[in-house]
Amino acid sequence: MIKNKNIEWLKENPFKIFRISDFLHPNEYEKLSDNFPDFENIKKENFFKFENNKFAITSGSNEYNEIILKNEVLSNFHNLINSNNFKKIFFYNIFKEILFSRNMDFKHIYKSLRIPKFVNKIDKNLFSKYFSIFSQYKITIQYSYILNQGKIVPHPDAGDKVLTLLFFFPQYQDDQNNKKIRERESEYGTTFWNSNFKNFNDKHIKDLNDQVDFKENSKIYYQTKFKKNEIYGFLKNKYSWHSVEPIDVYDKYVRKSININIYY
Repeated sequence: MIKNKNIEWLKENPFKIFRISDFLHPNEYEKLSDNFPDFENIKKENFFKFENNKFAITSGSNEYNEIILKNEVLSNFHNLINSNNFKKIFFYNIFKEILFSRNMDFKHIYKSLRIPKFVNKIDKNLFSKYFSIFSQYKITIQYSYILNQGKIVPHPDAGDKVLTLLFFFPQYQDDQNNKKIRERESEYGTTFWNSNFKNFNDKHIKDLNDQVDFKENSKIYYQTKFKKNEIYGFLKNKYSWHSVEPIDVYDKYVRKSININIYY
């Protein structure tokens, strides 16, 4: 299923961003895209609703078990993400970068230097958390839908998150009859920000005036394209600010992605 394992590092400081192009074999990507659950065909009560017109189906939920795992193609992708091969590419092969991703964060270094153990659910027991020879890691998978006029406000991600992967599913990339829509859609990747605002506790900047102030006092660090079969990743630290700018394609447009997270 995986075609390309070669990580291309795009940015280094103040946080690392990377990309793998042509991640899956084209036919596998197309099957995944074709089986991506249609927003209109899912009962809205089955979604987890975020602010600003974002909805999601997340692993571990009843909806994920019923909608995702009962679909053969999506279930196979779920198994791929939880496979040793996937963990090797996105964890073990870049462990040095993960270890040094948070300068002088001794809690992170302590957790990272223990033996990694991937689990379905992280044990919150204090002994397991701080005194075991193992550090527990968990992978989550989120099928994300952002409706037209929706957005994700700037935030750096939760402190217990190690790595985020973004896998995009544009609808119009190959559509030669809708050039304007195709070009507009391609701009709605993820925006990463270079900001002096330090924030380890995943503060989402919700107030509109604060959002304006943040953007006026920050610079765009990197802007991903919204392209087929490219997987982007970034390593969490207190500077890893990112957002999805307001979508404006057409009334019923839905921005689709699969977001994969590793927590400890």
